[in-house]
Amino acid sequence: MISLLKREWHGVLALIWLLCGLGVEVAIECFVDELVREYFSVMWIFAGWLVPAFLLAISGLRRGNIANRVCGALVLIALAAPLVFIIWASLILRNH
Repeated sequence: MISLLKREWHGVLALIWLLCGLGVEVAIECFVDELVREYFSVMWIFAGWLVPAFLLAISGLRRGNIANRVCGALVLIALAAPLVFIIWASLILRNH
């Protein structure tokens, strides 16, 4: 358990955090009252889910074995893909 807390596993932990955070977000959307969900969901998405996953992924890319670096890169791609898609879609819609 102590070795999981070392920096050599941050990329793998980032991938686990990203997937588990998605599960928490789905649970929030299903089981929490609408008024509470409106505020808590936004705080959870940024402060508790995406920012820690991003920081762990960056740390995983900088240190550790090859699996750690691959997992860190997968997390960064998963975080960047929606932004790239939104920009791409807005450019296409603006031209038509």
